[in-house]
Amino acid sequence: MLFSYKYLKNYIDVKLPLAELILGLNVIGIESRVIDKDKESFESEVSANRNDCLSYFGLAREISAFSGAKITPPKVKIKSGKEKIEDLVRISIQDKVNCLRYSARVINNVKVSESPDWLKEFLALQGMRPVNNIVDVTNYVLLEYGQPLHAFDLARIKEHTIFVRPAKKGESITAINQNKYNLDASMLVIADKEKPVAIAGIMGGLESEVSSNTGSILLESAFFKPASVNKTSRKLNLKTDSSYHFERQVDWDTVETALDRAALLIQELSGGTIAGGIVDIKTIKSTPKVINLRIERLNSILGTDLKIKEVGIILKKLGIASKAGKNILKANIPSYRSGDLEREIDLIEEVSRIYGYDNIKETIPNSIFNVSDNEFEWRFERKVKEVLASRGMFEVVPYTFCRKDNITKFSFKEDDDRCRILEISNPLSGDQDILKSTVIPGLLEIAQRNINVKNNNLQIFELGKIFIPREKNELPVEKKVLGGLVTGFNQEKAWVEENHLVDFYDLKGILEDLFDGLNIKNYRFGASTDCIYHPNKAARIYIDNKEIGIIGELHPDIKEKFEFVNPVYLFEIDWQKFSESIPKGMKFASLPKFPNVSRDIALMISRDIEAEKILSLIKENGGSLIESMNIFDLYTGKQIPEGLKSLAISISYRHPERTLTDTEIESIQQIIKSALTDKLKATIR
Repeated sequence: MLFSYKYLKNYIDVKLPLAELILGLNVIGIESRVIDKDKESFESEVSANRNDCLSYFGLAREISAFSGAKITPPKVKIKSGKEKIEDLVRISIQDKVNCLRYSARVINNVKVSESPDWLKEFLALQGMRPVNNIVDVTNYVLLEYGQPLHAFDLARIKEHTIFVRPAKKGESITAINQNKYNLDASMLVIADKEKPVAIAGIMGGLESEVSSNTGSILLESAFFKPASVNKTSRKLNLKTDSSYHFERQVDWDTVETALDRAALLIQELSGGTIAGGIVDIKTIKSTPKVINLRIERLNSILGTDLKIKEVGIILKKLGIASKAGKNILKANIPSYRSGDLEREIDLIEEVSRIYGYDNIKETIPNSIFNVSDNEFEWRFERKVKEVLASRGMFEVVPYTFCRKDNITKFSFKEDDDRCRILEISNPLSGDQDILKSTVIPGLLEIAQRNINVKNNNLQIFELGKIFIPREKNELPVEKKVLGGLVTGFNQEKAWVEENHLVDFYDLKGILEDLFDGLNIKNYRFGASTDCIYHPNKAARIYIDNKEIGIIGELHPDIKEKFEFVNPVYLFEIDWQKFSESIPKGMKFASLPKFPNVSRDIALMISRDIEAEKILSLIKENGGSLIESMNIFDLYTGKQIPEGLKSLAISISYRHPERTLTDTEIESIQQIIKSALTDKLKATIR
């Protein structure tokens, strides 16, 4: 808001040079800067919660708080005529929710004319166009007190009766800006017995405005609900100085003060007579807000050692009366600060800015750090992220929301928890209208956006939450899930080696590295089917024979719906089951003293038999001497009969206390081969 230092001195006896005044305002948090040195005008940026500073008198209070200068409010003493207001006008509030207070005075025998030079000069400095002595006074008092006012030509109010009510269906009004506005029932209006004469808190009507023929005026001052004014203003696309103030909440106690101030000025400038009495209808009872301020808490937050008396003096400078108790102050919040001072911490902030941030010494917080019982969870999470990052994966942190349309792209069965969705009643956008029941749609959306901007090679993971609904009125089940996605080529083009499209085994290898990095030994992958994944390229993930997740290639139908060109591979792991499978300690063993012995087995076996089943049978029959196994060849060419596959498996043997002999090795090999032929109908080659 723009201020003139010359006119500001009418409200406060301040002697500071303009530069020092600006510095002081900036120090207490009201950002200000000089606009014109010659005219001594400056601008202050007032935050939305400090509507009390959007006026000369309000800013004077702030200046008084840091400078100690005495405030000199205007003297208002009404001299009324013999006529009584109750004989001249009748007012009724029909919408008691959106109009909390409506006050009015009547001034008779006014002479509408040009305003005096001092008033025109003042309004011009504020960027306002002078109109006439009546309208200019309402604008002057708005700038003076921050209270919007409106003057009606009383003769144009039918039967001199005012109704504060919702607009009726089909009603319209031509405002003083000569634009016609169509109204609806959500809008509050000021109406006479026939029609609306003003849009409450925003703008008056053209038919009831003050003109050169006006003889008597009805002067309005009110407290309209901020949300009501804001809603109407947005609907009509009509922003005014009046709506700006009402939307930020005006001061309850200033409603009558500003009304009397304006009536007195109009009387002085127009020669009118103020009718005796005032209409002041209140639909609620305004009670002062009291906040308890603990001195110990204040000093703990600020790192100060202020005494209760010192704090009381600071509050008094701010116009906040307080009563001292045992190390506590009961602060009575003035009505002009009721909108932004709501809690104890707000008062602590007020004390700090007036006490001076520079006066608060630097201190080291006296904090006690407790080791969390969840330290394992934190370390586990960090380790998982480190291992995945070391394999070239990037963490993504999407919203917990996703598009409902994307869930419907999956053919979930009715009893599948993933098809049970929680819709958001007030979504931020159409792309975020449900809570995720699986992390897969979010990963696919991210991949889609990246591929659309030519970032085709992706390796990403997410550690997030999914939500499964329960019975009515019960909170949903929240589950933590680790998910990942890879697609595109395994590396950028290089002359050293060829790149290739990532496949199932690339992603499987990443998970194997993750498990090895976490010292997990008893993990395995078992073939499976799921509606999200390719029918022949998916596997369940097991640790200690407990299922923890699934891995696979995205189903071709879903891939087509998301318009992916290259194959997409995904995994999803239940975080709780995963963390419960982690060894809580490590056992160290000495390095082996004796050499290992390797033997290979080549066999033909049915394609339907999983490799995991073959390896498990070998381990079961080979016993503790088997150190490791590895399938190093798979062939399904012309020489292999239909329905079979050829595998070559390398087995490493080692005894911890001696060197194994060929006879021992061959004996174990023979047992393994017999088991493979008898139990799995394999043919040894």
